[in-house]
Amino acid sequence: MKKYFFRIGMCLTTILLLFGLFSVSAESTIYRMNVYQKDGQKIQFEVSGIDSIQFDTVCVEKGYEYIDLGLPSGLKWATRNVGASSPEDFGDYYAWGDTIVREKYIPGEYYYEKYDSIFSFEDVVKTKVEGNWRMPTEEEMEELEKKCTWKWITQNGVNGYKVIGPNGNFIFLPAAGYRSRDELSGDGTSGCYWSSSSHKDEEGNEDFNYAHYLSFYSDLVRVSYYNRCNGFTIRGVWQKKESESESEGGSEE
Repeated sequence: MKKYFFRIGMCLTTILLLFGLFSVSAESTIYRMNVYQKDGQKIQFEVSGIDSIQFDTVCVEKGYEYIDLGLPSGLKWATRNVGASSPEDFGDYYAWGDTIVREKYIPGEYYYEKYDSIFSFEDVVKTKVEGNWRMPTEEEMEELEKKCTWKWITQNGVNGYKVIGPNGNFIFLPAAGYRSRDELSGDGTSGCYWSSSSHKDEEGNEDFNYAHYLSFYSDLVRVSYYNRCNGFTIRGVWQKKESESESEGGSEE
């Protein structure tokens, strides 16, 4: 009987010791990821608490980054707004067709200044970045709306949409709101992004008061039109020129 209790005691002691060892081990375990660069340097990251890791292919032209979302058109979208330093940064606000950042967005001033060039359109992306960059059209914004999955998130403390393309890559559109007169409205709850497309009336004539834009809230994403004099944010797009695509195709044959 004494041997029996002795064996039980030894078993319990062993279990408690093992449990203690595993508990201490689990609490003191730190997971790290080592990234080795081409020059031989190692960068180390602590990865405890990370849910997943995704590698995105980000391309750069003229110092401006774009991501391939796998859209049918082949269009690439910029990773940040015009005038922004990061994806979460709101960037600058522009009236439609403007290339300047205004102190106030007042209808009278806008239309008076634009009167002489009302039939022309100035693409602020082309002006600021050049190369193969430009503003998206109404149709391209509709493609982004319909072909991508939109998830309302908070990224680095900023509300907005994670726009996931058919290939799994994504961009972040911050809810930057808009500027009217000298006030910023809707920041953190809505987003307004100009397209390069003017609005046309039922007869197909250009309506010089309105232009198309991408609008969103946490429960709604749509492409519509609004008064041109308001200050909206702008997200550029990148696309190879036809001449470049043809020359590449010719070189491959």
